[in-house]
Amino acid sequence: MIKFFLKNTRLYKPLTKVYDIINYNRIFIITCLKLLSIKKNNKVYFFFPFYHTGGAEKVHLDIINSIEIPKVIIFTNDSSNNALLKQFNQKCKCLEINIFIKDKTSLHYKLTLNLIKNKINNTSKSSTFGCHSLFYYELIPLLNKNIKTIDLIHAFTGLNEPGFEKISLPFISHLKKRITINSKTKNDLISLYKQKEIPDSEIEKIEIIQNKINNINQKLYDKPNDSFTLIYLGRNSPEKRIYLIGRIAKVVKNKYPNIEILLVGENLEIGIENECKEYCNFTGRIDDTEILNKLYVKSHLVIITSEREGFPMVFMEGMINGTVPITTNVGGIPEHIINNQNGIIINNDLSESELINEFCEKILLMYENRKRLSILSLSAFEYAKNCFSENEFNERYNTLLNK
Repeated sequence: MIKFFLKNTRLYKPLTKVYDIINYNRIFIITCLKLLSIKKNNKVYFFFPFYHTGGAEKVHLDIINSIEIPKVIIFTNDSSNNALLKQFNQKCKCLEINIFIKDKTSLHYKLTLNLIKNKINNTSKSSTFGCHSLFYYELIPLLNKNIKTIDLIHAFTGLNEPGFEKISLPFISHLKKRITINSKTKNDLISLYKQKEIPDSEIEKIEIIQNKINNINQKLYDKPNDSFTLIYLGRNSPEKRIYLIGRIAKVVKNKYPNIEILLVGENLEIGIENECKEYCNFTGRIDDTEILNKLYVKSHLVIITSEREGFPMVFMEGMINGTVPITTNVGGIPEHIINNQNGIIINNDLSESELINEFCEKILLMYENRKRLSILSLSAFEYAKNCFSENEFNERYNTLLNK
């Protein structure tokens, strides 16, 4: 009503600005009151960037679900959607501070930082855990020495990109532990430390906790023989190179038109070139885990064409449903995917045209040789069932954050 009135007056712009400032400060006060209301028995404070759709965000939710003691999540960045917000809210108190910390010179930033610092320092035996949050790194030097400070690095970014493995370096002396999800990331961190002449004592802080699968299937469901589905689930971000999937789709569907290329995620059609879109089926974002599991069950191959990765959650979710990974050999993927045993590995050092040719050749081979595909499917299922243990994941994180 106020905005409707303002739009019909010459004072619209200045008054709208005043209205926005009042609303901004109202939200800030509400957030501060929520923070102040947190009881002192909340012993774990998590600092995560997002609650939108993403493999890293699913891992963060798994960590939250594995911790039995009281906890608080502080989200520090703008999320592109609210896909996982409800699930986070069901498990603990959640606060969003992203709009208050964008300008480090502002009074709101300083007040937010000091309020959170004091709240944590006044909570006895509290732990903090951050991932890919600059605010968290700026906070930890201000915390008392008895506060446990831990971070998680999912994967390295590109050599010339300012990833958190580099951004965090000035703050690592204030960390008690660093967690990585695979040996590749740990070894990359060690190499970076040696390059920067960081003491070996910091290397000793690094631990590996492998991601998990929830509700592991005890049997392998049969794949349909009258169809062939290739599935991609994820974001449209530059390192994913999903335009390559569009080009692959064009080649394989021109050879066998009944092959289905399914892309699951938000705005993925934007990442596919116009001449390739007709060869792809876009579902949009799907949050329902039952629907996603049904898509995995009907799919024969799950594809990643990324130029960098940690270890994608979609492979863990796919493998437990017998969906065979076909992927570039980046990040921690080769630690789990063994070429021609439980998946198909493509050399990432190839040119883009060579990559497309290799992917197409392997996909068509699987389409034509269903017996071989069934062997890989069973192997992928058995590997996932044996290696992605929920119990070990839960125990490791509880030990890490409780004691």
